[in-house]
Amino acid sequence: MQSYNFKIKDYGNGNFKVFSYNYHITKGFDKINSNYVNSNNDNKDDIIKKSLYRSRSKIFDYCYCNSWDWFGTFTLSSKKVDRYDYDLCCKKIKGFFDRIRRTNNNLKYIVVPEQHKDGAYHFHCLISDINNELFSISGHKDSKGRDIYNLNSYKLGFTNFTIVDDSDKVSSYIVKYITKDICKALKNRKKYFCSRNLNLPIEYNFDFDNDDKNYFKNKYNLNVINKLIIDCSVSPTFVSSSVLYQLKI
Repeated sequence: MQSYNFKIKDYGNGNFKVFSYNYHITKGFDKINSNYVNSNNDNKDDIIKKSLYRSRSKIFDYCYCNSWDWFGTFTLSSKKVDRYDYDLCCKKIKGFFDRIRRTNNNLKYIVVPEQHKDGAYHFHCLISDINNELFSISGHKDSKGRDIYNLNSYKLGFTNFTIVDDSDKVSSYIVKYITKDICKALKNRKKYFCSRNLNLPIEYNFDFDNDDKNYFKNKYNLNVINKLIIDCSVSPTFVSSSVLYQLKI
């Protein structure tokens, strides 16, 4: 079974993330207290933390690897939808996007939940490649003075949208809605949903000795990265751990 201790994520936009581990990772196993144990033996807090990490990482990868036009919020009316039924809320909003896609074939979106203190859900999203004529100015502005728009064809509640002026920043921002509380509330359920046409970063995994790792860490050079990627024969596999280095070339 292939293992690795060094990984590069190429986001295709000139940005890379480099992961360096002080142990080897093999799919299905994690490192706890310096021992390799099967992840099925983790305690509840470990499981929540891993769920949080996996969800945030995946959402960030989807967001950061695509360009976005709109950031928005969907609320649901209690008269039309049971706002406490997460699966039903997701089904309704997915259905809305399916209808929009009929006339917007290249529509891209990603949606994440936020839970009110009373347990009800509303949703935040990023959208691109949509007909801008579907939006209308609400007459209100946000705290930064930007116009707030409504998505006219949404009839399940209310919407608030603003035009994205920095895809990188909004990609980092939307991840913050995935919290430990959401992971607990949505145990064993997906914490986001998205269109199938989103790009993802290319991942390259390596088994480096200490000299290789130290050389790479101290040599933030695009040519080095490209050489490693070109010469790489290891297919991307399991992802687990925290980012130690982020390269912006």
